[in-house]
Amino acid sequence: MNTQEIPANIQDTSRQESAQDSRLLAVRGFNAGYASGGTTVRAVRDVSFDLGRHEFLGIAGESGCGKSTLAFGITGLLQPPGKVFAGQVQFDGVNLLELDPEALRQMRWKDFSVVFQSSMNVLNPVMRIRDQIADAIRAHTSMSDGEIRRRAEICEPGGTLRGCIAPLPPRAVGRHEAADRHRHGPFPGAGCGDL
Repeated sequence: MNTQEIPANIQDTSRQESAQDSRLLAVRGFNAGYASGGTTVRAVRDVSFDLGRHEFLGIAGESGCGKSTLAFGITGLLQPPGKVFAGQVQFDGVNLLELDPEALRQMRWKDFSVVFQSSMNVLNPVMRIRDQIADAIRAHTSMSDGEIRRRAEICEPGGTLRGCIAPLPPRAVGRHEAADRHRHGPFPGAGCGDL
């Protein structure tokens, strides 16, 4: 087999292009915090990082150090008095900080999502999880009710999730079911114990 050496300057260029092609999220000089009544608190200062496709990033720190402010700011979910003061957030080549709210909302659903640490604070304890997911699909797509129901079949017994999304969130389960939960897993009868 005939091999030939590639000049270093060409190798470097191809590596840079390859790195840029695999980069999904690039955050540069990101600053965010809270501004109210003439007072400004900078919770996130000069954060920069890259996240490649198929990579995971964990952000750890003490309570109140800015983890949530960073995540909410990057995804456009930081609500007043929260504010992004400076920086760039490139997601797959698109600067998220320059998008109008509707474009960002559509992209947020289709291209990325936020997984909250305390899902019990996000889920409505009196609605079935399946119905909450259907509400999210309805809010972010133009799917018909039939298509939404078809997609919800993954939540039914025998579906992809084998019924794990059909029950109410754990907070809504009464104390009499606590013993069953202990014996059969978090969602009795749903087959979730083997997941």
